Amino acid sequence: MTLLQISEDGYTVEQLLYAEGDMRALYDAETGFLQPYRPSGLSDIQRSTLRYHSELLSCDIDNNGTVDIPVEIDDGGTLQTPMDKRLSFVLWKDYTSAAGGNSRFGVYDSEYNFFMQLPESMHGSVLIRSNQSGTGWLLCNAEGTTVYCEMRVVDPADNAATGVGNYLRIANIGSQQLQARVVTPYYGLSLDTISQNTVLLGSN
Repeated sequence: MTLLQISEDGYTVEQLLYAEGDMRALYDAETGFLQPYRPSGLSDIQRSTLRYHSELLSCDIDNNGTVDIPVEIDDGGTLQTPMDKRLSFVLWKDYTSAAGGNSRFGVYDSEYNFFMQLPESMHGSVLIRSNQSGTGWLLCNAEGTTVYCEMRVVDPADNAATGVGNYLRIANIGSQQLQARVVTPYYGLSLDTISQNTVLLGSN
């Protein structure tokens, strides 16, 4: 597997990471040779790039000019049925730095192909369940007793799309709208941060 970081001109390779089996090497521009690459937290590159949804592809999730690799994780929180068939907790990892992988934690919705970043402090301490109307899901504390926010996809022409509460349109998905509302304030999770950190992967 070879990962490239391309410069802004679109032609120059700034960094190259090569991996085969247990061997990983990073291109050293000064010497012109590959050097051993041993970032912290990357002991098994196959396990560290695990994904169950084939449509979840590597991309520049944060628009910083480097490719991020999605990793579906089991310790992100609890997904109640039937959300466990549709959602997954994901870390987007950026291995282009020799200092080790940076990551963004959040939820991937495979039905509508979008990623919503969550505060890192929520990692392992949230529960997600269906909302009452079946149009989306509720992000709750680990016990499910406090709802932090709701994400839903609705037809804007439907009367139910107005609903009760302050819903914000996050994006258009075909003829439908992805909407969010904050129920209980949580540090780092607001309508502004949800809007800024929710990515439609098909358009990325």
